[in-house]
Amino acid sequence: MGKTVSFKIYAFIASVLLVLTAGMMNVPTAHADEEKTVDIDNITIDQTTPLKQWDSFGVQWDWSAKNGVKAGQKFTIQFPKEIAVKGTFGIKLVDGAVEGGDCVVDGGNNQVVCTFNDKFEGKDNVHGMVKVQAQAIKTTDNSNEPTLPFEVNGKVVNVTLPGPHGGIGPADVKVPGETNKDGWFTSKDGSKIEWRIVMLGKDLANISGDVVINDSISLKNGAVGHKFIRRWPARRGIHVRPGTARRAVGQG
Repeated sequence: MGKTVSFKIYAFIASVLLVLTAGMMNVPTAHADEEKTVDIDNITIDQTTPLKQWDSFGVQWDWSAKNGVKAGQKFTIQFPKEIAVKGTFGIKLVDGAVEGGDCVVDGGNNQVVCTFNDKFEGKDNVHGMVKVQAQAIKTTDNSNEPTLPFEVNGKVVNVTLPGPHGGIGPADVKVPGETNKDGWFTSKDGSKIEWRIVMLGKDLANISGDVVINDSISLKNGAVGHKFIRRWPARRGIHVRPGTARRAVGQG
């Protein structure tokens, strides 16, 4: 009889231990099921004076991920139609000395797409800052418009414009002092460049035929050089006179 009671007691203790063990196995881990979201804050324009059409400036924002990120996770910053994001190379997602991803400027869709790699996996509270170059390409409908709508992963974020009243005003028309050239990237991979040559009217006033411009570009080792793709019409029936300027634009 004693042996039977002892056996029942041991069996009861064993069943209790099994229940406790099973309960311990079902305790969730602290981070495994937490949603890994990236927060974007403080989207700012680094110019302090009121914006005017064709002004170039920087746009920056802070990013943070309280619960870390997964490799391949992305976030997108969509720019408004009045502001064009410009091709900027070497944009990294950096926290301290760790490069945990990079950003690509998609000029065709006027947005920046940032993608994380695996360097931040398993880490909490990662954060950093991103800055890109941009240009005001349109005036705002209201000269006192205080904000413009950016989109972060499809969610509208109103960004404050610089100056006491905001808005993007008309460009200051200034005649350059000499013929000059500038350019910008028109493809997100940097394979296409649009060059603009501004020529003074006084330099063209006495030319009756075609204008031929000879230019050379210094190439680094391994560069493939330029190939002219297409030409935009430079003649638009504009009368050239001293004190004015003409623009010729082409891609290469």
